Amino acid sequence: MNKQFLFKFKTDISCVYIPSKLNNPFSSNLTEIAEIAAKEFQEFITLESKKWNYDFSVERGKMFGVLVVKKKDNTYFYLGTVSGKLPKDGVCKRFIPSVFDESVDDFFINKGMAKLSEIGNKIKHSNNPSEIIFLKEKRKKKSASLQKKLFENYHFENISGKQKTSLRNLYFPETTISRTTA
Repeated sequence: MNKQFLFKFKTDISCVYIPSKLNNPFSSNLTEIAEIAAKEFQEFITLESKKWNYDFSVERGKMFGVLVVKKKDNTYFYLGTVSGKLPKDGVCKRFIPSVFDESVDDFFINKGMAKLSEIGNKIKHSNNPSEIIFLKEKRKKKSASLQKKLFENYHFENISGKQKTSLRNLYFPETTISRTTA
């Protein structure tokens, strides 16, 4: 792992319980270690975003994430990244790179996200309550479908380069994926 991607905890985590298994990232129950990593990463983003000329208090739509990792020497760090693209001319070499090649704009995820944005804009500009309800349900179904396709198409490899599992099997073994939020 490239050391530039590892964020060292500023907080003393020596007394923090660290689970032995990955948590469900779609659950509202976060582990203490994940909350600490997220808070510290938010502080990093606040400082880093000044270089991007992007005001998060006014402009919305950027999602960031962290993953706590344990090195072979049993020390803990976290990785951080942004979902999607940073604002124009925004660069951060500390973020884990995107799974997708951004130079090619023909991925199902890009097309799906564009469709979700289009539905979101229709919701924002509609004054018709029944249309808003319909569009929110449509967006929810489209989002769940896109998530399922992403989970089914992204596979991890182990250190030997052999395919290990898909995201879907990692988080939802033998279950169907459903979302409960709009």
